[in-house]
Amino acid sequence: MADISFQANEITVSGSFDQRTIKDIKNILKRNNTEKINLDLSNLTGLSKIQRKAFSDCTSLAKIKLPNTITEIDKEAFENCTNLVNISIPDTVSVIGKKAFNGCSKLTDFTIPHSVTFIGKEAFYGCGNPANMKIPDSVYNLE
Repeated sequence: MADISFQANEITVSGSFDQRTIKDIKNILKRNNTEKINLDLSNLTGLSKIQRKAFSDCTSLAKIKLPNTITEIDKEAFENCTNLVNISIPDTVSVIGKKAFNGCSKLTDFTIPHSVTFIGKEAFYGCGNPANMKIPDSVYNLE
């Protein structure tokens, strides 16, 4: 079972992932939609995929640090997180799904790791300053 701590605009999650964890986090983010909140999942174990729409429309989400157990960011996972400026994508991720970060207009601080081999259609559409985005040579499928 995961332990969720929310203090001073920071959500920290540790322990073992279960299906309820992401729903609980999303509820906190939605309830606090006037604040900018940083989310640290780096100590969460057992999470291999950020599910479709897991954090979509969480306008309070400003920064997120993913655990190194993640291999896939599913489609629309962070869609319309309009205050998201930074995401730490671990080098274990191989798939970034369709529209994963669509509409994240302030997202400018991220690196696509060399482990990524697939980027779905419009994954970064509407992101801030995509001219700074570098797509690694490892990506063999870019929709």
